[in-house]
Amino acid sequence: MPGVDTWLSSFDAEFSRRLGERGWLGMTWPKRYGGHERSALERFVVIEELLAAGAPAAAHWVADRQSGRRCAGGRSSRSPSSTAP
Repeated sequence: MPGVDTWLSSFDAEFSRRLGERGWLGMTWPKRYGGHERSALERFVVIEELLAAGAPAAAHWVADRQSGRRCAGGRSSRSPSSTAP
């Protein structure tokens, strides 16, 4: 069984490339930003399976949930009303 923090403490560029080929990166992002416009539930299922397997998913976790949304112009209740370019 993989260590519980493996997803956070490692990075594998080849693994990331394969996730991208399957459409498992930017799943909920708008298509105009390179995303796939999948549902939050679909993204949840993929992420849960990656975490359960101990996959090196930390870089994708941050990009999908935080910086990617911000770069794409999305806002959350905590974000300022305007987005910096």
